[in-house]
Amino acid sequence: MTKKAAFWVFFLFCANALHAQDKLVIDSLYRAFHAAQDPIKKIDLLYDIANEQDDAGNPDTGFRYADSLELLSKAAHYKKGLARAFDMRGWALGQKGEFAASLPFFHQQLALFLEIKDLDGQGRALNNIGTAWHDMEVNDSAIVYYLRSLDIKERLGNMSDVAASLANIANIYSDMEAHDKAIEMLHRALRIRREQGEEKRTMFTLNNLAVAYGKKGDFEKSVAYADTGIVVALKYNNKMVAGVICGRHGPCAERTKTLYGKHLLV
Repeated sequence: MTKKAAFWVFFLFCANALHAQDKLVIDSLYRAFHAAQDPIKKIDLLYDIANEQDDAGNPDTGFRYADSLELLSKAAHYKKGLARAFDMRGWALGQKGEFAASLPFFHQQLALFLEIKDLDGQGRALNNIGTAWHDMEVNDSAIVYYLRSLDIKERLGNMSDVAASLANIANIYSDMEAHDKAIEMLHRALRIRREQGEEKRTMFTLNNLAVAYGKKGDFEKSVAYADTGIVVALKYNNKMVAGVICGRHGPCAERTKTLYGKHLLV
């Protein structure tokens, strides 16, 4: 068997194992949903089910779940559930490339979370608004909302979410060619990941650092961070991510770019 064939066998095995695991989670959520008597509990479980679906990125699926969540939440006078319905509808529109159309739903989501004083929800809504502006390449607005989201996540003390926000902000700075700011944010994210014992997730941060240093023209550091990212990816048996990082420094860079976009997420 060639190395290429062996890689795809390994990939399909992992994909099938993950699919089986996801199906068990969804089946468990469905059983809990049908057994629940409290309407609020049922709405929360439906939201969890929606986020676990294999085709959660399919706009039609998103709209269907958003419709159900909105209907049930209005009947139960459950504002958090309604906010989540707006969240899902906004993301479904984003999947269709209708970023401007998604913004009113994210703002309605934010308004509801402000009304019920749900800080975690506010952070998510602000992040959604920032992402919509980023997708429309209005980076000044995107930075404002990402920074507001980061402030909330720091106040809540969820450092894993803080690291993810820092990566989002770094990606915008990188797009704006503010390379030193992007690198500063990514180093903060990397430090947090390591302090939180999230070594596995540092492979993505290391990749982003390799990209950021490459854009800055510091190729020695770019290669060093890429090599470190490959080592971490292989340590956790993630040959796909190792291949993506490696591909950025070889002839397959253009192919991996079309598959994975400009950035990997922290």
